[in-house]
Amino acid sequence: MVCLGVLVLRYTRPDAHRPFRVPWAPVTCVLGTVVCLGMTAFLSAATWKRLVIWTAVGMSIYAFLRIPAQPPAPMTGTLPGTPAADGFRMPGEFEPHTGCWMLCRSGPTTGARRRGRRSWRSLQVAAAIAQFEPLTVGGVDPALQRRAGTAPRARAGGGDGAR
Repeated sequence: MVCLGVLVLRYTRPDAHRPFRVPWAPVTCVLGTVVCLGMTAFLSAATWKRLVIWTAVGMSIYAFLRIPAQPPAPMTGTLPGTPAADGFRMPGEFEPHTGCWMLCRSGPTTGARRRGRRSWRSLQVAAAIAQFEPLTVGGVDPALQRRAGTAPRARAGGGDGAR
């Protein structure tokens, strides 16, 4: 569907802004559509049956059990300025920057053993990031961070967001 949509939009809205262009658009779109149709043609009947059943389940949940939107939480106060006015900006993905913040989820609702495994996996990711740039980790026990070997390369922040 996406391949066909790209092809249709290419001809119906040629003036539309496109930050990314598909190389050899007509050929790529047609080949993508043919490959997708070819793959779906060889799916088993059981797979199609599951698709229909789960689509029906999803549509019924969407149609009958819609949860009304909750009002936004009241603001406790406003900041005097904007992040841009305070000198902050979001760097591009590959643009040089001064460091990275990584917050790990933990709380009383998760069991201690499961929370420890999750924190350990998060710290393994943190160790990989800290090899390349300064990293501040928040929400993780500093003792666990030292055991993971990320302490020399990353600063540990408290669970309350303190640095």
